[in-house]
Parts: sequence; structure tokens; C-alpha cells
Amino acid sequence: MKGYFNTLLYAVTIYLANAYIWNYFSKKRGSGVFTLRNMVIGFCSNIVISIVAILLVRIVANVGFGNMPISSFLAAENGSFYYVAFLIALLSTLIFCAFFYYKYRQENNVKEQKIIAGTASAKFDALKNQLDPHFCSIV
Repeated sequence: MKGYFNTLLYAVTIYLANAYIWNYFSKKRGSGVFTLRNMVIGFCSNIVISIVAILLVRIVANVGFGNMPISSFLAAENGSFYYVAFLIALLSTLIFCAFFYYKYRQENNVKEQKIIAGTASAKFDALKNQLDPHFCSIV
């Protein structure tokens, strides 16, 4: 049960960290979030925040719940764990990036279709008025 709780704690923390960064960048940059520069900044920020979040979860899990002294925790820290954390952060960042890009493209497609439909409707109304300029449509 302890392993499940730790895994859940890591997964939720990484998810929340990634979601916060992408939502922040989406609000700050708007539609310009998917430019190359902004994507690189967001991607790097996401990885850094994910690794910091993992460090904080490790501190809470080992020092807070595990009653390990902070000095022992810091002495026992190993860079190889953060290599795995980096890979996890990279994977989760790629997933978030793909999800938000897909969502962005779908929203743009819907906007384009609405514009096309509005243009077609306006053209239809213009043609209808050309056929019978005295025709009065009640809508």
C-alpha cells in the first residue's frame, strides 16, 4: 500500500505541476503559445518544475511521512534517481505538449469552419437579395 501511495503522490504532483505551467503559458501567451520559442520555454520550464516537484515529494515522503532527518535525506540523495525523474518529466511534458497542441488545433479548426459557414451564409443572403431585391425575409 505504501508503494501505491508513493506512486500516486508522484503522479498527481507531476500532473499538477505540468497542468499549472501549461495553463499559465496558455493564459500569458494566448494563441502565440505554440510558436517555437514559446514551446521551448514552456517545455524546459515544465521539466524543471517537474523535477523540483519530485524533489519536494521525496522530501515530504521521506522526511515528513518517513520520519527521516533532513540531513540523512540530503546525504542519501543520488543523482541517478533524478535521471529517472528527468525521463518521467520529459515523457509527461511531451504528453502535455501533444494534448494542448491537439486541443489548440481543434479549436482553430472549429473557428475556421464557423468563419466558412458565416461567409457562405452571407453569400447566400447576398445572392437571394440579388434575385429579388424587394424580398423581405423574416428570421
